[in-house]
Amino acid sequence: MYKFTEITGKIYLIFIFIIFIVMMKISTFYKKIIKFVFLYMYFTIPILMRDNEKYCAVPPIETRQKVRLLFPNQI
Repeated sequence: MYKFTEITGKIYLIFIFIIFIVMMKISTFYKKIIKFVFLYMYFTIPILMRDNEKYCAVPPIETRQKVRLLFPNQI
């Protein structure tokens, strides 16, 4: 189960990154919104996966503090 959660987390990040690249090429209007969403997902996925004891990717404390400053209501 550890390998399963680790692989699915990485696939999820790669999937978001592919969507990010495709949308950047399609439209310039959505660039700011997509960057915001991409950064939000990139920083919060490890924090959400931290709750799974089998998944060891815990971001550093500074990163978690930055995310809490950016999105105080989400965490």
